[in-house]
Amino acid sequence: MMRPVRLQVAALELTLECPCGCLLCGSGAGRARPGELTAKEWLGVIDDLAALGCERLTFTGGEPLSRPEWPRLARRARQRGLVVDMITSGMGL
Repeated sequence: MMRPVRLQVAALELTLECPCGCLLCGSGAGRARPGELTAKEWLGVIDDLAALGCERLTFTGGEPLSRPEWPRLARRARQRGLVVDMITSGMGL
């Protein structure tokens, strides 16, 4: 008998944009891809993940700090009870 799957952790690749150009980059980051989600769309994704029972949310990229709305997204996730972390080079701090 299969047990129901419960979403616990999600990673959101906010953008592929990154100023670093690291040779070992696993995401092939550099320029933002066309059609990346808007802040409003990301807020909807965060709300949906929280509704599914997600407990932890990781912002990643590219360089997630290159998205100026990342603090707003992190606040929304915290308001929904998610633990928030970020994978970043620190560029932009």
